[in-house]
Amino acid sequence: MGADGLSRALLDGVRDLKGAREAFERGDLEYSKECHSHPADDHRTHTEAHMTAGGSVVRSVVFGGLDGIVTMFALLAGCMGAETTVLQTVTIGVGNLIADAFAMGYGEYVSSKAEEEYVEGETKREKWEMYHYPEGERKEMMTLYMEKYGFTAQDAEFYVDIGMQYPDYFLQHMMFEELGLTLTDSSTSPRITGTVMFLSFLFHGLVPLGGFLLLSYLLPNNKHAFYGTCAMTICTLLALGYVKAKLSGQPKLKSALAMAANGAIASTAAYAASSTLKVSTHPHSTTLVPLDTHLVTLLLHDGLILHDGLIRQ
Repeated sequence: MGADGLSRALLDGVRDLKGAREAFERGDLEYSKECHSHPADDHRTHTEAHMTAGGSVVRSVVFGGLDGIVTMFALLAGCMGAETTVLQTVTIGVGNLIADAFAMGYGEYVSSKAEEEYVEGETKREKWEMYHYPEGERKEMMTLYMEKYGFTAQDAEFYVDIGMQYPDYFLQHMMFEELGLTLTDSSTSPRITGTVMFLSFLFHGLVPLGGFLLLSYLLPNNKHAFYGTCAMTICTLLALGYVKAKLSGQPKLKSALAMAANGAIASTAAYAASSTLKVSTHPHSTTLVPLDTHLVTLLLHDGLILHDGLIRQ
């Protein structure tokens, strides 16, 4: 196939990326060849383009959700270990859920904004250098090819000269090879990713907290409600792990089990720690004080033990 024919074939479509990932996961070489030989259908290509453009949003949804559900599940387990009442548990949970969701959302905004500004600054610098001193950039890339990849001087010069004929490509290539930076998706602003992170953390964090509140009214005691909440949370973690793997092209079962194990370990550690602190507190050396619900979160952070509406000092 000549150069014109090859260019036309490349323009007619792209490889079936989703199919290629499935073939790799199954170790199916023949299916992989088929996916590379035939372009994906228009609907699939259109969908993958949108997924790529909204990659930052998808990341915020998945990781915000995972953080939210694991954090609140661990907090709920800690409250159960300390034997707090339903009202105390919900009060502590709601306060922490709102505060943590805001912190996660704002943190995502700040980090995304800082990364965006840094990449923009480096992009402007590289563009300026390419325009005012192209020979210097040419020598830098030739040296990089030879030292990093073992190119001969002749081959390095050949490929750099070709790359410089396509300024947009060469700029992105230099950014990645010299600085390890990838040009960010300008269609997704830090405000959007921060807001999505906040909402995802808040929504998924309500799964264990809301589930416990509902089950505590439907079941005879708090322990049964907690066990039901554990099952509900583990199922949600399995689903989130599956979605994460599907979007990233990783093994689905492994990712789902890893997410569930993460939540189980975090909640077990919280339950064990709070139970140990409660048991180790000598009952004769404590004074009982009426509980002020406005101070619940602060008191828990200070290490005081909450029990039956009282504070042990």
